[in-house]
Amino acid sequence: MSTQPIGRRHGFNAVVEALKSPGKHLVTGHLRPDGDALGSALAITRLLNRNGHKAFFAAEKTQLGRPGFLEGCENAIPPAEALKKRCATWIVLDCASVERLPEPLRPHAAKARILNVDHHAANTLYGETNWIDPRASCAGEMVWRLARKMKWEPDRASAEALWVALVTDTGRFAHEHTRPATLHFGAALLRHGVRTPFVDDRLYNFTNANTLALRQRAYASLETWFDGQIALITLAREDFVETQTAKADAEDFVEIPRSLDTAQVALFFYQNESPRVGATHVSIRARAPFDAARLASRFNGGGHLRAAGCNLEMPVADAKRAVQHALSEDLTKKGTP
Repeated sequence: MSTQPIGRRHGFNAVVEALKSPGKHLVTGHLRPDGDALGSALAITRLLNRNGHKAFFAAEKTQLGRPGFLEGCENAIPPAEALKKRCATWIVLDCASVERLPEPLRPHAAKARILNVDHHAANTLYGETNWIDPRASCAGEMVWRLARKMKWEPDRASAEALWVALVTDTGRFAHEHTRPATLHFGAALLRHGVRTPFVDDRLYNFTNANTLALRQRAYASLETWFDGQIALITLAREDFVETQTAKADAEDFVEIPRSLDTAQVALFFYQNESPRVGATHVSIRARAPFDAARLASRFNGGGHLRAAGCNLEMPVADAKRAVQHALSEDLTKKGTP
């Protein structure tokens, strides 16, 4: 017997059917969008608007981070304002659960007609229509497949947004979920004029003095557990406030502990610049055979085999003790986290 919610539709064809006729759409990704959530949302917004639909991209401009240079970011509408557009459909990308939506949208999600497009296996199928493909390299790849089916011709701006989704979620084609189809997708985008040197420079070489000051604090916080098998950095709310930065400025900071040659698991503990009191977020990266998603799931989080995250409703110090304890239990077993 099927365990899927009654009355809900699933799969690629269901999304195609839902978008056959022109409509009015609110487009968003998960809160504090990364390159994939932002790039795929910008791309589908632009493609929809170029093909008879009316679409609005909902995100806080202050949370877009380095990919915020992409064309279309200037048109982002704060989620609370986007609700006033009274869109018939929400298109939500790269977001595994309602709890990961931008906060102003969450109370309204139960009544919304949501098209849920995601590549996380742990997606909770919260949409009226759900297309979940864990084999896809990124949500951007799924948007590309949809565009081909709908015969939507990308322009350079939408192709560059999808390129950012692709290169950030595959680690510039280095992660395990890079498949032959992934490279075909990238090659197809290049045919639409993607300026790869420009995009790479903006993503990986552009920063400002405030972000460098925050990075310096992250390096200073580096510590290790279990004879260097676990490496971690920590940033408190005050670090963001005092350097006048946001989490979007620290999107790649988890690579600091990950770069340690002995580290099998890298952790980045942080508080938002203005979070709920006591909330701590953890970004997790892992090397084989460690499972980042399994560790995150112990704290009701999720993600991919080598990259995941979770939220703990406790201060940073308590969160670190809880994760350390979980890792200690796993490391004493025959298996690995």
